[in-house]
Amino acid sequence: MGEFLRKLFDTSDFPARWHCGDWSTGLGWLHILSDLAIWIAYMGIPIALATVVLRRRDVPFPRVFWLFGAFIASCGFTHLIEAGMFYWPMYRLSGLAKLITAAISLMTMIALPSYVARAVRLPGFRSALGEIESSQRSASAARIRELEAERSRLRLAVEASGAGLWDWSIASDELTWDDRTRELFGLTGDERPRGLASFRAGLHPDDRDPVVAQLEQALPTATALTLHFRILRPDGGVRFALSRCSVLRDATGQPERMTGVVLDVSERARSEELFRRAVESAPCGMLLVDQDGAIRLANANAAKLFGWEPTELVGRSVDELVPATQRARHAELRRAFLQEGQSREMAAGRDLAGVRRDGTEVPLEILLSPVELGDARAVISTIIDITPRKLVEAERARHAEELERRNRALDEFAYLVSHDLKAPLRAISMVSQWLQEDYAGKLDARGDEQLDLLQERARTMNLLIEGALHYARAGREQGVRAPVDSAEVLREAIELANAPPGSVVQTSDLPVVTYDREHLLKILLNLLSNAVQYGGDGVRIEVSATDRGTEIEFCVADSGPGIDPRYHDHVFQIFKRLPDSPGESSGVGLAIVRMLVTRHCGRLELDSEPGHGARFRFTIPKEPA
Repeated sequence: MGEFLRKLFDTSDFPARWHCGDWSTGLGWLHILSDLAIWIAYMGIPIALATVVLRRRDVPFPRVFWLFGAFIASCGFTHLIEAGMFYWPMYRLSGLAKLITAAISLMTMIALPSYVARAVRLPGFRSALGEIESSQRSASAARIRELEAERSRLRLAVEASGAGLWDWSIASDELTWDDRTRELFGLTGDERPRGLASFRAGLHPDDRDPVVAQLEQALPTATALTLHFRILRPDGGVRFALSRCSVLRDATGQPERMTGVVLDVSERARSEELFRRAVESAPCGMLLVDQDGAIRLANANAAKLFGWEPTELVGRSVDELVPATQRARHAELRRAFLQEGQSREMAAGRDLAGVRRDGTEVPLEILLSPVELGDARAVISTIIDITPRKLVEAERARHAEELERRNRALDEFAYLVSHDLKAPLRAISMVSQWLQEDYAGKLDARGDEQLDLLQERARTMNLLIEGALHYARAGREQGVRAPVDSAEVLREAIELANAPPGSVVQTSDLPVVTYDREHLLKILLNLLSNAVQYGGDGVRIEVSATDRGTEIEFCVADSGPGIDPRYHDHVFQIFKRLPDSPGESSGVGLAIVRMLVTRHCGRLELDSEPGHGARFRFTIPKEPA
């Protein structure tokens, strides 16, 4: 088979057909031209079949069309080869082509019976035509039912909307109203409108001429029209109405009739009136601005704020109330807000200013709220003059700056005083010590006692000065909040407090908190030092932390002598100590603790009784205040 395929186009083994037998020129060309004509005819048939199948997706049995087309094309190809044999003896290619043709022919013969049986069952032309006509009649009946249902739904929708229908024949001046329109105009019984004059007579006197003029102006060119008017009913009642209508024209373009619907919008009109009164009576300035930036409504407070009369502001562009340098940007922001359509503060976080009639600027705070104004969207601007607030803020800033200046001066004074006081205290302490050394054994007991008292007072004074400096420094430190490992801070505080070995016990896991690290260290250090000072070497200190939801509560409990409840507030005051306090203390440690805890919006509590130790609890909020 491989040898056959390799020599498929090799003609060296065979002579051309002209040299096989005694061919005359006429007989040879008869065969050549006949085979070429058969090939051309055979190729036209599959091309036509393929065109039909590709262009008509509804052709029955498309597979048999393709199969039959392949059969015809292969037959034609064998005739083309036969014509070429007279010059190119391609006997191997001819045999292969005939084999392929035979295979396709057998496939076609096998497939035809099933397709023939199915084709026999197809309906005839007349039957098919009858089915088409029946289908068309069914479709027409279904369409008629759909139209009837649509008209019924439209009628129900009009009735549900409360709209009335009317029709006016312009040439004959014949006006037709349905029951709802007649009811709206207050007609009773069999009363019917008598042309356009009846419509005009039913209008409020102030609306008659403007509405009729609007109708006459629309007739020459308009195709649709919207009318707003008031109806004066025979019983004296007034109704607000909205009518939308279409102008129908003849072939020449002349108005032939007008038809439309009319709605009773009295409730909406009353709501708009209430809205207008609410705006006018608002304690702050309010403007109603349409989508084009025109002021549609302004209350007296807004007019007074900008130096205009309310009637003078209406119709003006709101951009005139914006500083000239910001007007172009303001127009863009206004359009963007109308697309966004959510209430918000205008330019939150930035200072705003408006321009008065005399050109001066006024600081403002503005709240924007979208509202529907008919078929369009508008904006309600609530405007507040914040000039008093700005003055207060400026005064507050001035006071803060003055307080800062005074604090710096106070710090400088505290350091200078401490320096000037420490120098003579050191001299007093040194001189008293020299006197004790120089006159040892020469003074009586009274003299030694006085010198000891002098040194004790000097040390106490030095502690008070140091305490005052620590308190002033703590009061000046604002601190920086950051994640802090409280367990690590506790270990550092234990080392600095010189607590007896093993006296401090951590009874729960201490968390990572958001706090100023130095402030937390000072709080724990002062509480531990206080426990060590009052508890002595045998004191036991327990430190724990509890999650309270919005805050972390730390507890430092000791086994010391405890504190009488009447002194609970006393111990947190600067320079205040308990009676008979052991050791030397400046009396500022717990005062610093309270200052730092409250600065970070925490709470500090003391739970203690004499003989039952003390429990200091302070809280750290999870979120900064």
